[in-house]
Amino acid sequence: MLHPVRDDQLQVFSARFNEVFRKCQCPGNICFLHGISTHNGRLCVAMRFSEGSIGDRMARLKGGRLPLSDVLRYGADLPLGVLELHYMGIFVQNLQSCNFLLDDNDQEAWFRFIPYIST
Repeated sequence: MLHPVRDDQLQVFSARFNEVFRKCQCPGNICFLHGISTHNGRLCVAMRFSEGSIGDRMARLKGGRLPLSDVLRYGADLPLGVLELHYMGIFVQNLQSCNFLLDDNDQEAWFRFIPYIST
């Protein structure tokens, strides 16, 4: 869920979100956005369910370290997702292991982001 948005800013926020939403409809390495809704006065962004993040996986492993093969695989896939976002004009600054989601087969990484939407 996002932080509360004042009622007088909802229209501006919705317009900015729609602009970002259109850009994110078909990228390959980016988590697909399904839409936006309000719940108990808060804005919610609906995204595809994932099995967890790289940070979650590290927390479950003894010593908190990923095998080298996974590090190399993620290291090759993750920059592609960031590159796709940059090509679309969306710049992400919050790059951390908990924002990189794993797919159902742990075969490739998806990037979860809530872009900065200024109101």
